[in-house]
This record gives sequence, structure tokens and C-alpha cells, in this order.
Amino acid sequence: MATEESKAFKDKVMETINQSLVGMALGMASEVGIIDALVHSDKAMTSYEVAGSKQLKERYVRELLNCLVCAHIVDAEKADDLHLYRYSMSESKKSVFAANSLHFLGFICSTAARFQSLMECIQRDGPYDLPYNEAPAVVRTIGALSVSKASTEMDIMLQYVPGLKENLENGIKVIECGCGTALLISRLAQQFPNSTFTGSDNSKLSIQQAKLAASALNVPNLNLIQLDALNIPGDFHSQYDFVFVNDVIHDLSNPKRGLAEIKKLLKPGSYFAMIEIGVDSDVLVNRDVPGRDSLYSLSTFLCVPQAYVSEESPGLGCCWGVDTARRYIHEAGYKVVSQHPFLENFIVFVCQAI
Repeated sequence: MATEESKAFKDKVMETINQSLVGMALGMASEVGIIDALVHSDKAMTSYEVAGSKQLKERYVRELLNCLVCAHIVDAEKADDLHLYRYSMSESKKSVFAANSLHFLGFICSTAARFQSLMECIQRDGPYDLPYNEAPAVVRTIGALSVSKASTEMDIMLQYVPGLKENLENGIKVIECGCGTALLISRLAQQFPNSTFTGSDNSKLSIQQAKLAASALNVPNLNLIQLDALNIPGDFHSQYDFVFVNDVIHDLSNPKRGLAEIKKLLKPGSYFAMIEIGVDSDVLVNRDVPGRDSLYSLSTFLCVPQAYVSEESPGLGCCWGVDTARRYIHEAGYKVVSQHPFLENFIVFVCQAI
């Protein structure tokens, strides 16, 4: 019995290793444009044709394609020259990539780039933190993830924050803390021209990219600024009718202080919406939910090293849990008016200061 269990466990570990290696190849193929070439081609292509279309070295392209063929992600057939193959994707496979549904794909390469540095952080005498918000690849990947869920997040807030849609139509002041590339607040600014919006982030790189993206849009009612949510200046106090954060609080080095500082932005009686990862704080509960293992992995590479700046930092990680989030919200002086899970792993807390 023990031998059978050991063999089954070994098979599981080997499958995890194999899929991790395939995932690295898939991530690389996506980043350099190989997947894009196949998705947008109306015919099967040789590795030379794929390489030529994206200005790549054929030898690397061929090896990546052959990996993905063996993983049944890419299809292949013999070309007229028996030493070559023609590679393609079925329409059903193309649709998966073209629909931008694989928004986590970019995390493969952006987290792999942090591997060695994170190993140093993990050592007892190593550095504590490894911020991701100044790493271009990570910021870009998080921006792509934002695209996939921005419409849903906007709908959720408009539906559940009392009076928000009507107030936005009439004209109010809104600020987002930790806006990243500012996709969500930009969309709100476009939809509600009578209101004024401020996107703020402590990352200089994120604000630079947000301003670049906003310059291509007609959003005169949007202002983008660098602002530390842990130290809100006095001239921002009691200035806003609605404040929201999106996947931010667990990444703060001092999340309780962050929530307390953000509360200072609110006018009396105004609402605060906090979008977070909607999982349990108990790993034994999360163990039985598909996909939670990947969240802990991303948290190890991104969230914990972003927040864990010293021994005193809680370094919550993205799986801090709904119950812990509610406790932090209450301790910071808010009441939770309502909470609403959405998509697979997200939740919005609608709050008021008390």
C-alpha cells in the first residue's frame, strides 16, 4: 500500500515538474510573439515562417514549438520537406488565446525573472522585500490582468455601492489608491464626465505608464498622481465622495495603517470599496479549491516580497482571507455595509467610516 501511495505521489510531483517546464516554454512563446503568430495565421507555418514573421531566431522558435506540440497546445504536420514541420492551432485553440482569457500567462515569465533574487530574500540573512511595482514586466502583466476584469469590477461597484451611479452622473470627487496603470479609474472617468477622478499610486513607474495610456484617451476629468497610501497629506483629507482600492491592501507593508490613512480621504458618510482576493485564510480550506495553489505561488513571488519590508511587517500575501480582511477593515474604523464575491477569486467589500 505504501509503495502504491509513494508511486502515485511521485507521479504527481513529476507531473507538476513537467507542467511547470511546459508552462515556462508557453510563457516564453507568448512573450516573444510565437503564439500571436499562430493565432493570427490562416495557414500552417514552418518554424522559419514563424521566426521570420516576428524577427526571431528559428532554432529557438523550433524548440519552443516542438515543446508545445508534445504538450498538445500546438498542432503539427510534416511539411513537403520531410525535415520540416508545419505548425498551427485549431480554431478552438486560437479562440482561447485570442479572447485574452489566459490573463495569468504573463506571470510565468515575470515571476521567473525574480527567482534568484527571491532566493536571496528567503535566506535568514538576506533582504526582506523585493518590490514588484517598479519591475516593468510585472507592472505590464498586472495591467493585462486588469484588462480582463475591469468591466466586471466597474459593474460590481456601480451595482452595490449605494447611490454611486446616480452620484457619479451628477458629479462627485473620486480617488483610487494604488491605481497601477489606472485602467479601471480611466474607464470610470470616461463613462462619467461630470465627476472628477484621481488615480494615485506610490509607484513612479506605474504612474508614468498610467499617464502614457491616459494620453491616448480623452479624459480631462482624470488626474494621475504619485501618492503614498501609508502617508496621506493633510490637504487630501475629507476631500472625496468615493474612494476605492483594487487588490492593494494585502500588498502594503502596514495594511492597518493604510486602511486608516485611506479613511482620512473620505467625506463624512461617504463610501469606500475594497476589492480583494476572496479566499479563505485557512490553507486546509483552500487546499480543496482548484487554483488556490497558484495563488499561493503568485503570492510568494509577488505579494509577500512587496509587503514584507521588515520583521515587523505582516506580509499578508494575497491569501490573507475574507475573515481577516473584515477584521482589518473593522479595526481601521469602518463598517462593512455589504460584501460580494465575483469572478472566481475576488470579492468587493462596500464600507463606510464609523
